[in-house]
Amino acid sequence: MQKGQALVFICCAFVLVFQFSRTIVCNLKSTYPVWRLLTAMPRFKIGDLSKERKRLKEKVVMENRSLDALHDELSKLTTEKEKKRKELCNMKAKHRRLDLKIDKIVKEVEDLQDIEKELVQPQTS
Repeated sequence: MQKGQALVFICCAFVLVFQFSRTIVCNLKSTYPVWRLLTAMPRFKIGDLSKERKRLKEKVVMENRSLDALHDELSKLTTEKEKKRKELCNMKAKHRRLDLKIDKIVKEVEDLQDIEKELVQPQTS
């Protein structure tokens, strides 16, 4: 509860007490002291309210700090994930290039074997 709300609450309480005391005076045809009505009302402890308010503010601050820490961790993990994704794409591209080189070398070896077979066949005949 904020200060303004507390003040409104206290003012409303006093208005109700005043109206209630007037009702008692009118009904009993006697003067019933207002201070007794005020002592019968529940006490509004400003110290407890300020302590609770301070505790809630600290709780909000701590939650904001934890949210900031989580946000920082999330952004760190996101950048790390992006870095890993780029590395994976680079490795896949390198793998494709190496496969093409191997295929090219295998084809050249097969061509050389075919040429060797052609060269060997006429001599044996």
